[in-house]
Amino acid sequence: MAKILIVDDEKGICNILKLALSSEGYEVFVAYNGKEALERLYTVTPDLMILDIIMPEMNGYEVCSRVEKDQFFKELPIIILSSENDVKEKLDVFNPGTYTHIEKPFNLHELIPKVKALIESKKK
Repeated sequence: MAKILIVDDEKGICNILKLALSSEGYEVFVAYNGKEALERLYTVTPDLMILDIIMPEMNGYEVCSRVEKDQFFKELPIIILSSENDVKEKLDVFNPGTYTHIEKPFNLHELIPKVKALIESKKK
């Protein structure tokens, strides 16, 4: 069973995503800030991370930067959920092909197929 780590400081979003992805057969874990996300990476070892950008303590860009520096996780597929307009430009400094951006408010009919595709591509 594939594992997904959801990282967002909005508990409502985490709950919606956890319910939707669990019903698709994924094992879902949650972190509510960037610092907690980095700790969870090592205990969960996810196949995919869904990450918010605007969070307290450590934002999503800092999480991406630290993930990229880790040899074990630098190829981890990450879906960025954000309402920021310039996310794509800011992500250009990171590993190309690792990040997918979906704008908030998101549509589960868009998100779930992307999750499936990214997890399948990781298996290859």
